[in-house]
Amino acid sequence: MGCGKSVPTAAGQVTETTAAAPMGFLAKVTEAEAAVGKENILEPAKAKAFLEESGGLLLDVQDPGSEMVPGSHGASLGTLFFKASTDLPDFKDPKIADRPKDAPIVVNCGLGGQAKLGAKILIDYGFTNVKVIDGGCTSWKKADLGSVSPGSESTGEDTKAGFLAKVSEAETAIGTANILEPAKAKQFINANAECLLLDVQDPGSEMVPGFHGASLGTLFFKASTDLPDFKDPKIADRPKDAPIMVNCGLGGQAKLGAKILIDYGFTNVKVIDGGCVAWKKAGL
Repeated sequence: MGCGKSVPTAAGQVTETTAAAPMGFLAKVTEAEAAVGKENILEPAKAKAFLEESGGLLLDVQDPGSEMVPGSHGASLGTLFFKASTDLPDFKDPKIADRPKDAPIVVNCGLGGQAKLGAKILIDYGFTNVKVIDGGCTSWKKADLGSVSPGSESTGEDTKAGFLAKVSEAETAIGTANILEPAKAKQFINANAECLLLDVQDPGSEMVPGFHGASLGTLFFKASTDLPDFKDPKIADRPKDAPIMVNCGLGGQAKLGAKILIDYGFTNVKVIDGGCVAWKKAGL
C-alpha cells in the first residue's frame, strides 16, 4: 500500500485514496485561468483595442513602485482582496469596489501570472466582465503599445462582498488553535528559535522588528519552488514542518497568507490575531 488513505467500498473491498498534492504558484495560476476563461486572456493589442472600445479600467496588481502601463490604476494583489470588496467600506478602493459588476476591467501585472490571480479574485467577488493581458507589462512593452486612457468613472448599486468570506475560509484552513493573540504568539516565537517571522504587507508598511517581508501578492510565487528565479529561498526552501508566524497590519492579510502557505504544503503555520496593531497595543 502507498501513502494514501484506505477506504472500504460498497462491495467490501478496500481501495486507496491518494492525498491531494500540495499546490504551488503554477497550480494557482492554472486554477485562475480556468475561472477567467481562455477567451478573456487577451494578447496586448487586443487588450488595448478592448480598453479603447469599452472605456474599461486597466488595473495593475503589482506592488507599489513597479513599472506599469501609463494610465493604469494600481492596487497590489495583496490589497486587492479588500480593496475590491465592499465588506469593509473604510478599506475599499471605490474605483474598483463601487464599479458595476458588469463594468469592464482588464487586469495586468509584470508577466501575467499575478494578473490572472487578481482576475480570479474579482470574479469570486461577482465581477462578470474581467479580462487579463497575456504576458503582462513585458508583452505590452514588447508590442510597443504605449499608454491607455484612465478608465471611465462608473458606479453601481450592487455590492461585491468577498473579503470577509475569503478570511473566513482561511481561518478554517488555519484552525483556531493556530491563530494566536500577541502574547501567546511571542511565547511561541521565543520557544521556537527557528521560527520564520513573516509579514505579508506591501513594501514600506510598518512591521514588527525582526520580521521578514514578502507582500501577500508576491507570496504566491515567493513561497513556491515552481519558478526558482522568483522564489524567496527563506520561505520556499524551508522544511514543510518548520514553524512560520505570519503577520500583517490588522490580521486579515496574514490569514490569507497563511492559507497560501498551507495550500503549498507547510504544516506549522501560525497567525498573529489582530496583526501589528494588536501587537503594538499589547506593548510587545
